[in-house]
Amino acid sequence: MSVPINTPQTNASRGPQTPPPTYDQLFPYSRENMQPVDSTSRHLVELVRKNKNYLLLSIFVTIIFCSPFGIIGIIYSVDGSRKLDRGDNVGALNAVNLSKLWSITGLVVGLVIVCFINIIWWFSREP
Repeated sequence: MSVPINTPQTNASRGPQTPPPTYDQLFPYSRENMQPVDSTSRHLVELVRKNKNYLLLSIFVTIIFCSPFGIIGIIYSVDGSRKLDRGDNVGALNAVNLSKLWSITGLVVGLVIVCFINIIWWFSREP
């Protein structure tokens, strides 16, 4: 007895069985664990492929302003790219967001320090 693939099958103990839902997405499955990818992960894939992992911002903050915050941003940025390559889309999203957070924090702290040094210099000079 052959049953067509797309018709529901019935089993007396479990009731009617239907085929699994299809996913109408650009990247329907991650490469490693073959789990369906949600819209947030798909958005992340598009962002990281467009080089939105904040690596350049982290390097800029490290060189110009505040190196501890920038180094942490670089680490999270690279970690996000590696996690995306492994198929861990949610982990990549978290790492990229942390890279953005640390880089912007380093930028703000660096600007505050530069302004503070300029204010001290301005008031300490002789008239």
